[in-house]
Amino acid sequence: MSVAEFEQIVAKDKYLNLLINEHKFGVMANIKKTSQMTDEFIDWISPKYYDAFKAIYDKCIADKKGVVSTVLRMIFLANSETKEMIGEFLCPKLDESIAEAHKLEKHVRQKKFKPEPAIEYLGRIFSPFNKGIFKHLEKTPAIDAKKKELTDFMLGISDQMKDLKANRDAEQFIVYSMIVTNLEEFKPQGEQQNRLVQHEQNETNKNVWAIIVTIVIFLILMSRFLFR
Repeated sequence: MSVAEFEQIVAKDKYLNLLINEHKFGVMANIKKTSQMTDEFIDWISPKYYDAFKAIYDKCIADKKGVVSTVLRMIFLANSETKEMIGEFLCPKLDESIAEAHKLEKHVRQKKFKPEPAIEYLGRIFSPFNKGIFKHLEKTPAIDAKKKELTDFMLGISDQMKDLKANRDAEQFIVYSMIVTNLEEFKPQGEQQNRLVQHEQNETNKNVWAIIVTIVIFLILMSRFLFR
């Protein structure tokens, strides 16, 4: 296919044209992959998708992360080289999450730490945007390395918290449970997986009634955090 034919494919698709030629998008916008989007087409459009992604990222990352997330879901428009470039571009954003993890680690060193700040740290560490990066770019070397780094650090925090009791340290145990639950979504492999399984077993072996109480307290804490 010729460049003119590629351009026609873009022009005929409302949202593809909006993204590639105008560097605009919306959270409800969607592009469907079609049989016309051959490997040759993807190689042609990849640098254009990269430019569009960067432009929208710069405009929207501060207060419209949902738009950036939606553009990231169109990652099928990128070939492997472009995916790696986007991964490298997003690494500083993930470094911010790792910095939040270090703040969390310092906070939970306190024997009876306050759960609200810890939950806020976790919200930034495991934000939907960050999870989207790990999901859509999981096979790129840079993102895979960041995922392993963050997972390893969060497992270290979990190691510090493993002796918490649901009935004795109910509020702190909530934070521990949230870390374990979020790490499960990462589906770690090898040694990291083994470490996570130990925490999963540790969590489920706690007293059942104490866990029920913990859930109730968790809901109360989250309502304060979300609706304040």
